[in-house]
Amino acid sequence: MEEKRFKLVYDKAPVTDSQKQVIERYWDYDAVNKKFVGKAKEVFHNNDMSLVANLSLINSLSTMRMANLCKVCSNEFWLPVYSRTQFTHGITCHYDVPKYFTCEKCNLLLKQEKLARARREKAEIIENIREAYELKRYKSLTGFEYKVLVETLKNDHYNNTLRYYGDQGAHKAFIETLDKLNELHLLYINRESASEWYREILFIQETKDIFSAIPQYYPPSKQKMAHKIDDEHNPNPNFANELRFFLHTNTQKSELSPDFTTLIEIKEDIILRKGTTFTAGGWIKNNGGINVTIIPTEK
Repeated sequence: MEEKRFKLVYDKAPVTDSQKQVIERYWDYDAVNKKFVGKAKEVFHNNDMSLVANLSLINSLSTMRMANLCKVCSNEFWLPVYSRTQFTHGITCHYDVPKYFTCEKCNLLLKQEKLARARREKAEIIENIREAYELKRYKSLTGFEYKVLVETLKNDHYNNTLRYYGDQGAHKAFIETLDKLNELHLLYINRESASEWYREILFIQETKDIFSAIPQYYPPSKQKMAHKIDDEHNPNPNFANELRFFLHTNTQKSELSPDFTTLIEIKEDIILRKGTTFTAGGWIKNNGGINVTIIPTEK
């Protein structure tokens, strides 16, 4: 490697002759034999300072710079190195496989391009969200799903909503609902954040602004549907008014998850009438699970 590939530059601070001598001895490199002329301990043997203190002094008074190739424009530019290890590594890279960096000018251009691309992507995402609300896709949601949307947008801190539904033992349904809202473009989730228990919602303030502009909406109520059936004197023998299920011990429990969980398959329509008092009971079984029954109280 030719000597022009590296250069020693003295900073503005005044440098004494003795300091300059130590600095030049430390950076004295034999380009032919590819090694430093003297070991660092030999360079500093005449003073009482530690190796770290000597290196700190050298770097405060001078800078060794090495020529590098910009991976964008392929022009040569100078980067500082602060130790012999960095210096040797830089030279080895030039001898074998060139180590490409990005010069300051190109780095600034890349950052500007990245920022512009992020702004375009954000604008496109927000426009998709706006269109979803204009198409009233929220009207396809169930009452629970719509409430998740409202609560998530209402809470400035997403974790408050997560904790709210976690405390109700509805974590799985909550996460699945967030994914559905994302698919409908009613909000936007950072897919890289997705885990079993977490979703990061982006652009939530912009989504709140769009949501606040829609007309007031109330999702269909199952109770109203049940009353409508009664009013029309059209009883359905397949309706039930009690619910029975089994809760399993949660073996993969975290601090946010419930102690017991289950999946319930509803095989018939169930009417829970407004104003009815229900009795709920649970029986602990030998396997640690709980049999739960919810039935209306006879008047």
